Amino acid sequence: MSATQESVLPAVAPLDSQSFRLMLAGLFSPCEDQGAIEEYRSFGVRIAGLLARHFGPSLDALTKWDRIGTAITSACAKSPQGDPDLLLSAALEHVKAELSVAANPEFSALLTELREKTPTWREGLVNYLQTTLYAVLVFARTKHVAARDERQVERARRKSDDTISSFSLGEEKEIQ
Repeated sequence: MSATQESVLPAVAPLDSQSFRLMLAGLFSPCEDQGAIEEYRSFGVRIAGLLARHFGPSLDALTKWDRIGTAITSACAKSPQGDPDLLLSAALEHVKAELSVAANPEFSALLTELREKTPTWREGLVNYLQTTLYAVLVFARTKHVAARDERQVERARRKSDDTISSFSLGEEKEIQ
């Protein structure tokens, strides 16, 4: 090989034995860029968040995140190719979501976005969810709790505003 040919070939990062075993098992791709991993994480968090918001009222709230984890695991097992319809339906069924979730614009957007992805990308998502489930649940729970706290603060602010405005109206009536 000449010097010009050597400079054209891309450098290949060496793999340690653990990475090599993961690659053989199909759990790791040395070509996978950080952007794809971030996108998988984002979708995983969105899926887990959707399951948290539509967690069935008949289920024990203390088991919410365990149940969401098993819902994702079960859905991935039922749809190893990442079929979006089957993946989301199986997960929502596992958390006993009400059928009214179909009217949720977030669900519709997520389903549409997943359907637009390539089959290879969807398989990568399933693989990511299966191998990093705990991390996905941690990120999703953190985001879910922050959104819940924000909603509670907003409700308290509105209630406070309503109390002040009704008090103000009451004073005006007494003055007149």
